[in-house]
Amino acid sequence: MEDIYADFVRRLLVAVRLERLTLGGICSYRNASHLMERKWGKANDVSDLTRSQSTSPDGRLRYEHGIRARMYSHVIRIAREIRPDLELALCLEEYHLWQTVGLTDCMGRCTLCSVTLHAA
Repeated sequence: MEDIYADFVRRLLVAVRLERLTLGGICSYRNASHLMERKWGKANDVSDLTRSQSTSPDGRLRYEHGIRARMYSHVIRIAREIRPDLELALCLEEYHLWQTVGLTDCMGRCTLCSVTLHAA
């Protein structure tokens, strides 16, 4: 999976001159998850990875912290290799994760104008 993200980020940053790259992971509320499972069944990738997780303080179900931190860190490392000047931010993430990936300086910069890449 990491190779797929690395290849995508490299191609994106070479082809498109971005000012900011905002990273976000799949997150859902329990009610939305129930609707998804009604359509696709309980055996789907999102439900499988979030079912055992506890609800975040903001009420969202997310992939486990370690998975998100690893994928965000990987994408950040690739982006910095290609574009050290690129502004990076996270979208709909918990403060602790911003700390883990070293982006607390960029908090509050998730805007509708940014390109969003959804991590695993």
